[in-house]
Amino acid sequence: MNKIFLFLSILILFSGCTAVEEAVNNTVSNITLGIISEINGTMSNISNQVAQDLSQGINDSINQFVSGIFGSEEFSFSSPVSKFLGTDISYLGIECEGNDSEIAGCINNWQIINIDYDASKPDSSYSIRWNYAFPGIYPSKEIIMEKVENGRIYGLCFDFAIIYCSIAEYYGLECRIMNSITKPSDKNPELLEYATGLGMEEYNDLIVKLKEKGMDYPYELIRQVMKETPEHYWAEVKIGNEWVIYDATNVLVEGSNTKENYIDTNDYELSVWQNNNTIELLESYSPKVDDLGENGKSWTIDDYFGSKMSGTVIPVPYYSSCNDVCAFFLGKNPACSASCIMDNSYFNCYESCSSEKFYRICDYICEDNGYEECYMECSGKELNIECFESC
Repeated sequence: MNKIFLFLSILILFSGCTAVEEAVNNTVSNITLGIISEINGTMSNISNQVAQDLSQGINDSINQFVSGIFGSEEFSFSSPVSKFLGTDISYLGIECEGNDSEIAGCINNWQIINIDYDASKPDSSYSIRWNYAFPGIYPSKEIIMEKVENGRIYGLCFDFAIIYCSIAEYYGLECRIMNSITKPSDKNPELLEYATGLGMEEYNDLIVKLKEKGMDYPYELIRQVMKETPEHYWAEVKIGNEWVIYDATNVLVEGSNTKENYIDTNDYELSVWQNNNTIELLESYSPKVDDLGENGKSWTIDDYFGSKMSGTVIPVPYYSSCNDVCAFFLGKNPACSASCIMDNSYFNCYESCSSEKFYRICDYICEDNGYEECYMECSGKELNIECFESC
């Protein structure tokens, strides 16, 4: 601006008012054109940025807006593989470039360095279990924000797989999730009691997710529909005409080899999320009761030991029929029927002596343990020790 004033001063001295007026008009005109040009450039940049932001986020914004108006009915169970935006990629701090194979390898290497495989935390299995019963209820976008400790994401094979595909699809790769057909109890039947059912602590965390989507189911119901999940999940990317395995857990977990353990043994299938949707089962639920008309019990031996592992023991039901008592054990106690009938007089004696019901199921669970304490835990009732010993 100092140069402009100097220029005007010279014009005043040598050219008179008319020349000055023309010079001022020309100068103002040039300044105005420059300002307009800058505004147009700025508006163009803003327009381009808005267009870019819209292309990345408009679908998510619309979905959130519609959900806010119409409520949870708009939520539909689907894939837990979220559509990542540029903000998610920036948050993760991942930068990949090159051809499809190079980008796919870059993502895998990033996971090896930046995500911890950790099965020790109480919520480590939440995402795999919850998405198996309610597909999409705990998607990758939430996992990367919530399953974090000391600034690092942690999880199991399932978390690695769905986070991988979210990143891969952001980079334009064709990605799919596979899982083993085998479940943990297929190799070790004793694991079934840990893989089914639902502890109260986990229920309290899950119900938060469900209520966010407008669903509110009682503990007893959800506990019954929680199922054992596949043993392993992994991601595959289509490179050319071939599906290639990208599984960071092969490096992070000793003995993990997806190709040898699953592909070569024909133990694999495409993860079809809707196949495991439990909503129809939940909606058709009718509360189960025992012979005392009580619900909220451990209805199978797997339920019972699963509740013990969770830290919240769910008592067993009361049955007077040996058929019902033995059905509780799911065929895992083949001698139950004969011994139950044989001990029938003892059970009747106790009930007559104490005027209390004897939980026959507990007699089998507690036979090799501190009986009195075990019976209390198993049935939720105190044992009348005098009648017990007299009978």
